Amino acid sequence: MACSDHKIATVLTTVFNKTTITTDGVRSAPFYKYHKYAPHLFEMIDNSKELVRYFKQANLQNYLSKTLKQENATRWNSLLISLNNILDSYDDVTIVLARLANTNRQANKQFLITRIDKNSLAELARFLKRFQTATLGLEKHLEPTLHLVAFERSALLEYCKPRNEPYNDEEADGKKFTIPSDSDDIIAVKMLTKHVLQEKWILDDLHIAAALLDPRQKHRLDRFRLLKTQVERGTSCLQEIMHSVKDTSAEASEETAATEGRWPLKRRMKTPTREVADELTLCSTDEDEEEDLPIARIRPLTQAQRIRKELELYFSLKLTKEEKKKFDILVWWKAKGTLAKNPEDQLLLPPLPIMARAARAVLCVPASSLKSECNFSNVGNTVTKKRNQLNRSVVDDVLFVRSNCDVVT
Repeated sequence: MACSDHKIATVLTTVFNKTTITTDGVRSAPFYKYHKYAPHLFEMIDNSKELVRYFKQANLQNYLSKTLKQENATRWNSLLISLNNILDSYDDVTIVLARLANTNRQANKQFLITRIDKNSLAELARFLKRFQTATLGLEKHLEPTLHLVAFERSALLEYCKPRNEPYNDEEADGKKFTIPSDSDDIIAVKMLTKHVLQEKWILDDLHIAAALLDPRQKHRLDRFRLLKTQVERGTSCLQEIMHSVKDTSAEASEETAATEGRWPLKRRMKTPTREVADELTLCSTDEDEEEDLPIARIRPLTQAQRIRKELELYFSLKLTKEEKKKFDILVWWKAKGTLAKNPEDQLLLPPLPIMARAARAVLCVPASSLKSECNFSNVGNTVTKKRNQLNRSVVDDVLFVRSNCDVVT
């Protein structure tokens, strides 16, 4: 199963990075694959790169309160960082270049900033910011993320719809602001990004199974642009996981008895000897009913029946308002996997032991491997022979031991 953050990076680098083609053994100059659809926007990106390059080469960074950052072609978010730096320092850059032109007319580089439209710059940075939010949300390592993949993919597809009218938005601190309608270039970029995203980012059955394990999403998958066949495959994947994680320690004897046809019989209570003759009554006595009716054999549910029963029960459950306010998927499934102490609570809060174990097995899988890669880079093994020979699972194991060494020792 591929890393979701890498999928997002693949989509954006396909749209915004330059590429080359080779014809008769000759490689072409780098070019934007989709330049013809939004020429002004891609030219603005090149102009922004040239501006940053000039400030670094001319040692003008010290005149800025916030230095300009250069783009790294291997990391798409470096383009967002670079654009945001230019946007924040736009006025300072204009002043520095104007002052330089007054002192040395031959070094007049004011065109480097004047040809960058500030509104287009802000519009592109705003568009890319939503993808950064999705990336950061999926790379969290202290809480489950796999169940959010289907939602984030659908949200990004929805975000790529053109907006022909101004709309209101809200910042993290609660401050509201109005965003103007999309320009022609941004509309073209949105349509391109949407097409590439649908092509490059295909959901795995495990992603859908994880979404089904979220009680907030289980009945909303049709809104996430998922086909009915995809949901059915995800349900089948969840059932297979439930079969594989089933606890056999407590039920092994029942399964063996079921396969061999041996069922424990209910012991008959010995009928006490009657010392007096039967009396004529309207209802039969308990002794008469025990004599007339055969002892019922209660067959325990098979594994498939228990799984089917838990699935039916789970899909019929609804979250309360209190659960929705403070919902924690791990806490919720932990409670569902614990048997209530008294029978009344068992009726009100029926346990789902098999599904709880399946949720534990599924939700422990991270949606992204970026966090482990970043953590591993911290120890100085980013590009070495040892690092490149290690599998991703080995890296994760090493990081787990490194992060929990105080517990191990």
